[in-house]
Amino acid sequence: MLKKSHTALGVLAAVSLTGATAVPWEQAAMLAAGAVVGSVLPDFDLRLGIPHRSVTHWLIWPALLWIFAPSPILQGLALGWIAHILADCLTVDGLRPLWPLPIRLAGPIRTGGALETFTVLPLCGLLAYNIVYPVIRL
Repeated sequence: MLKKSHTALGVLAAVSLTGATAVPWEQAAMLAAGAVVGSVLPDFDLRLGIPHRSVTHWLIWPALLWIFAPSPILQGLALGWIAHILADCLTVDGLRPLWPLPIRLAGPIRTGGALETFTVLPLCGLLAYNIVYPVIRL
């Protein structure tokens, strides 16, 4: 998926989690900020010269971060990272999120294709609703 799609999905995950658990707005902001960074972090492998969608796309890293780093910003980072990995599992290229297990997950979405746009746009609308609706209710 494209960076903008990963970012939108990471923030959507953070905002949905904070809305479902009613955390204070300061913690929600830190969780969302961490999710923005975490949602693009796995693609740093492109800059490191290691194979794309390999070591940085394993679910073990954000899971360990979530468990052992209980601060909201680091949990947001883990949440964005997990959202990124799950989104990449929906692409045609797919990936092996549970390495070393030989399980490869792939879906119908082509990176930058129409299906990505028509999948992410409604989710962005849901994100906007999750952000605006609580403010309107006040």
